[in-house]
Amino acid sequence: MQSIIRNQLQHERHMVAVLDPEFNFIAVNEAYAQADEKTPDFFVGKNHFALYPNEDNQKIFQKVLKNAQPHYESAKAFDYESAPERGTSYWDWSLLPIEDDGELVTGLLLTLENVSDRVQAEQHQKALQGQLQQAQKLEAIGQLAGGIAHDFNNLLAVILGNADLARLELRHDHPVHEDLKEISLAAEQARDLTTRMLAFARRQTPQKRETRACRLVEDTASMLRRSLAKNIQLTLQHHKDSILSADRNQIIQATLNICHNAADAMPEGGKLFVSCDVAHFSNQACPCCNQPMPGDFCQILIRDTGHGIPHEHLDRIIEPFFTTKDIGAGTGLGLSATHGIVLNHGGHLHIESEPGEGTTVTILLPMMEAIASKPEITITPVPAMETLKVLVVDDEPQVLRMSCKMLEMDGHETTPAENGEQALALFAAAPKSFDLVLLDMMMPDMDGLQVFAEMKKIHPEVKAILASGFCLDEQLEGILEQGILSFVQKPFSYDRLMAAVAEVYFIRKRKPSNS
Repeated sequence: MQSIIRNQLQHERHMVAVLDPEFNFIAVNEAYAQADEKTPDFFVGKNHFALYPNEDNQKIFQKVLKNAQPHYESAKAFDYESAPERGTSYWDWSLLPIEDDGELVTGLLLTLENVSDRVQAEQHQKALQGQLQQAQKLEAIGQLAGGIAHDFNNLLAVILGNADLARLELRHDHPVHEDLKEISLAAEQARDLTTRMLAFARRQTPQKRETRACRLVEDTASMLRRSLAKNIQLTLQHHKDSILSADRNQIIQATLNICHNAADAMPEGGKLFVSCDVAHFSNQACPCCNQPMPGDFCQILIRDTGHGIPHEHLDRIIEPFFTTKDIGAGTGLGLSATHGIVLNHGGHLHIESEPGEGTTVTILLPMMEAIASKPEITITPVPAMETLKVLVVDDEPQVLRMSCKMLEMDGHETTPAENGEQALALFAAAPKSFDLVLLDMMMPDMDGLQVFAEMKKIHPEVKAILASGFCLDEQLEGILEQGILSFVQKPFSYDRLMAAVAEVYFIRKRKPSNS
């Protein structure tokens, strides 16, 4: 009997086992035995649940035996209690009663198919779909952030500009002077926030400028203090300062991302240390990217006393969308974005952590020079500027009035225009009477660059400054190539606008060399 059953089973590609009413193996086929790296004879006479203990499955077997009704499972998860290192596998399986002529159940026929690869592929596909949906949501958020930031920048331009104008009209010791200074400071901080929103919306490349490292860390700490819980003690340490070529907003954002993660790791309170120093490497390779990192680096170190990071997560924490936080508590993009910012600056990111002992994150950025070796800056006196006739073009009435007032306070004559069509009409009537045009970039019907192109057709030597609430760093080189002489980012202060006017003024005053 057993030999007949065994011969029949060998032709079945799925794993098959025949069990008696006590769940002892009568026979198994080759596929069943090979799945456990055994021979078919190994199983004969042994109890199924002695080899594979599982209370839930045992209840199912007993039910089939009692009711004589087949049972089917699809992609059922199974963990090997005696061998947890084997992990979780998934099975399609069926359990059929074997009945004699009198309809008495004399055994069970178990068929199995390992579908772990299929399940894992489906889980991977589902994860990819989730990431795609998350990316699409972030894209929509980015577009929304860009629109909000642009409109908000126009409002900030009015606040910042009028606060500057009011301060200039008051004597320095006037009691309101300090209040206006606080308004200007708050507006400038809001401007920095919208700049980061626009950077997120536009996915910009770093716009690097010479920057003091310790000042970056101080600005980060200043922002951080307003958001940290009171039970977290923040300590800021400066060792050696340095000069970086860096995008200030991006480095601050990268550092804030790490500090916020550190704060999340200390829900019951703790200590957060942020320090700035200089580190030197000779022939050492980066432990993360394995690339050589010789020379001097600015070292920004963030250390917390939180719960730490499990070892199995350390290699994955900079992956996009990987997060161990609860749903709604994190996107899994913070450290990924930080890593991208550091790499784009030619730097390295090191993360060390032990569960229960906190985490240390080190940002290493290529250093231009130590602060002590920076040469003194020589200030050249700026000659007095003559009165200019300026055509000011902006579709926001408040911004238009403020810009004109700023220029008039500096001694210039202004002609306002509320849109591109009106500006072209004024310019065409007397093109050589305007020394300068201040153009808003985003306007209905015609944008600033289109207006400028039409003005050049009328008078090729027209001088123009472009203003925008959008961050145009990536397009700036192309804009300047079209003949625009300077760019001011909204919201601009009185000093920034006057600096742009002075820049254009001296370009206008230069005479071409005959040599």
